[in-house]
Amino acid sequence: MEKINDQAAVEHRNTNPAKVLKIYDPAMCMQDDLRRAGIEPHGWIVNRCFAVTDTEDPALRAKIMDELVYIEEILVRHARRIVVSPWVAEELRGIESFRHLRK
Repeated sequence: MEKINDQAAVEHRNTNPAKVLKIYDPAMCMQDDLRRAGIEPHGWIVNRCFAVTDTEDPALRAKIMDELVYIEEILVRHARRIVVSPWVAEELRGIESFRHLRK
């Protein structure tokens, strides 16, 4: 799996936002560190995900298939609990902006 540094991740996100999910690599390392310290992570959050949107766009539907591979890997290898938040056009800041995402 390719590792992406912080600056590369920002550039990557700006050029191809659907692949931002690959940035979970640092989270895997952090999870390993926490477990070595005797702390079990409660769960994972997968942000800006097309897989939980209603898109009918064929190109985005193809990207969804890629996302599902990573989500499945997270569920199988790394977390019992995950929260997947959808891709939204506006920037979300603060708890109020997240309330409309609940279903």
